[in-house]
Amino acid sequence: MRLGTIAIHGAHPESHKVPGSPVVFPIYQTSNFYLGEHEYESILHEKAHEINMYTRLGNPTCRNAAEKFAALHGAESAELFASGMGAVAATLLTFLSAGDSIVTSLDNYGGTVTLLNSELVRLGIEVINVEPNNLQQIRQAIKPNTKVLFFETITNPLLKIPNIPEIVKIGKNCGLKVIIDNTFATACNFRPLQHGADLVLESSTKYLGGHSDCVGGFVAGSKELMQKVWHTAVYFGVSADPFAAFLVERGMKTLPLRIERHNQNAMLLANFLAEHKAISKLIFPGLATHADHTVAKQLLQGFGGMISFVVKGGNAAGLKLIEKLRFPVEATSLGGVESLIEMPFNTSHAVLTQEQQEKVGIVPGFVRLSVGIEDIDDLLNDFKQALALLK
Repeated sequence: MRLGTIAIHGAHPESHKVPGSPVVFPIYQTSNFYLGEHEYESILHEKAHEINMYTRLGNPTCRNAAEKFAALHGAESAELFASGMGAVAATLLTFLSAGDSIVTSLDNYGGTVTLLNSELVRLGIEVINVEPNNLQQIRQAIKPNTKVLFFETITNPLLKIPNIPEIVKIGKNCGLKVIIDNTFATACNFRPLQHGADLVLESSTKYLGGHSDCVGGFVAGSKELMQKVWHTAVYFGVSADPFAAFLVERGMKTLPLRIERHNQNAMLLANFLAEHKAISKLIFPGLATHADHTVAKQLLQGFGGMISFVVKGGNAAGLKLIEKLRFPVEATSLGGVESLIEMPFNTSHAVLTQEQQEKVGIVPGFVRLSVGIEDIDDLLNDFKQALALLK
């Protein structure tokens, strides 16, 4: 099956062909389940994750959404967690202990940067930050205590494109786990497991749910690795809510259609902004001016819906632009049907010092735009009128 069919029907469409069964998978809004002989037998054989026992351990609605995510990525198994950060934390803490090190980047989502450089460091884990698109730096950063290489497919918010297949080779040669946050790309634009990554995770709050109405996070990989991640997640209590799982699974049904529109709109809007005199720098991997454009063309099926740019006049000008736009909503998330816009200096990366922000590339006037699926002419006209007011 192609992705568009999997997004609607899941991995096993024939399972719905039971007279009287619902077309839409129901919400199992319950905390626990009746236990019988089979359930007790499964518990005794350490297979509690395969049965319906207690929703923190597993729930049919959550499992249905996770199975669809696994199918989209060609994975053996997947789990849905309460948030994208819950997915990141549970996954990293599964494979890292005090005394270990992880090679990653400061050019990650701000919440991830804080988790890595504050919380993991506090637990005695060494965090080694490198440029995600510099393979030589990655090789040189690996130490005898390194256990994990962790990168984003398209980094947040600088939109760098690490060469994931080459990073996988480095990881395999050193016996390391390669974990990829694929939130910005989704399975429609890139599938890390197909390139040898051990685990892929995505914030389902973003493109997967797609309607800015639910929070969650997926992780997918082999059954062996996912069993370990599940065990960590259960005892840290980051299990998903059934209603959120229902919303995410519903959102995934239109994922390929929406991603196609996000890709198209972002390309057209990026071309317009790149030529505007009020913009000093435009970052979009679909443009030939992007430093990683060659790698992006090789790896990605589409360049995504995220654009970053720098407004002349610094933060004050950037804030004024956001205020004058009619359609993009000033909000901190991304991946919704509506365009969303923010400045990382006072939102996602506010925890970093100004020096740290500028080291990453978040300079005064830096704006991050999640391009929605509105009519592109309306978006273009909106930016034209708002930019004209910056004079």
